[in-house]
Amino acid sequence: MWYPEDECRESDDWVAATAQLPIAFAQVREDPAIDLELVRRLRQPARILMVASGGDTACHLATMPLGELHLVDVNLSQLNLARFKLHLMRTETTQRRLELLGHRPLAANQRLQAMQLHFAELEFPTDSLGPIELLARYGADHCGRYEWLFARMRDLLRKQQPQIERLMHLDDPIEQSRLIEDGTELASAIQDAFVQVMDLQRLIQIFGEGATANRAQSFAGHFFRQTRDVLRRQAASKNPFLHQIFLGSFLNSLWEWHPESPNTETSKICFTHAAMDRVLAELPDRSYDFVHLSNILDWCDPADANKMLVDARRCLAINGLVVIRQLNSRLDIRKMPSGFKWLGHDSDRLHQLDRSFFYRHLHVGQKT
Repeated sequence: MWYPEDECRESDDWVAATAQLPIAFAQVREDPAIDLELVRRLRQPARILMVASGGDTACHLATMPLGELHLVDVNLSQLNLARFKLHLMRTETTQRRLELLGHRPLAANQRLQAMQLHFAELEFPTDSLGPIELLARYGADHCGRYEWLFARMRDLLRKQQPQIERLMHLDDPIEQSRLIEDGTELASAIQDAFVQVMDLQRLIQIFGEGATANRAQSFAGHFFRQTRDVLRRQAASKNPFLHQIFLGSFLNSLWEWHPESPNTETSKICFTHAAMDRVLAELPDRSYDFVHLSNILDWCDPADANKMLVDARRCLAINGLVVIRQLNSRLDIRKMPSGFKWLGHDSDRLHQLDRSFFYRHLHVGQKT
């Protein structure tokens, strides 16, 4: 069995170990600041429908007055993780939440006991988020396949770790650019590490064939290009998504999705274990003000993607918004006959501000 702190080995033990984890993405992959800005434009309190994913964006939105926050995920472990994080916001101090999620140190036996108590309150099976001994050892935010994939990449970059630490503490994009330009040792090492961990067959084994089917380019090439681009534009020291990948921890653990004094109205939050396309197809017209689809369209063929957009538009109130992230798919989302008015300038502006740098495009659509 491979563990994230293990030394680099030639075998693919890490792939098999990672693929067995039920949670695909434990930590936030979308910049919640984008969603918060969009929701604030809408009538309040807003009714929100979203993919649950790791639950962090939901935690951030749950600090607002809510008409409804409806979390949907086809992966029950992802949905339970979101429920767990929202439960911690209501029941624990910030320090304790960070300890249980693995962002601050806590002895494994203490984390285990605390998590067992919370799971009992939530009526969760002990393995609802994965093997309980792994949750106790690392914390819930470090037990997803995405997190273990990048743990393997950091393992491959052990020799470059001092340079990476320095890079992640910089706040000058010009200086950052010099370190990762073509021909530099660090750029070559990072590019090679992406190639190794994002080999197509490995990604299929870890995330499934659907996650890679519509790729516009190799995922290694995509992630390397996006990494270099964000380092040319944004201060590395202020980007938690860079820290997540290259350090495995946050330089500042109190990002906005870990609010110090959360005020969550849990009666307005509901959960559905199902595929989002099925949920959208069954919802009544004009039932939400904001629909967050993460990057799930990347997994769809054009016809299915457009069907989901048509249903999302039908479910939105007039002037309601949809937000879509696009990772590495070939879909031409804004040209689909969905009926949305695409806010091109706004989408591109928000994409430039987006700290979650791995998305090629950000799409904001309005129902008019």
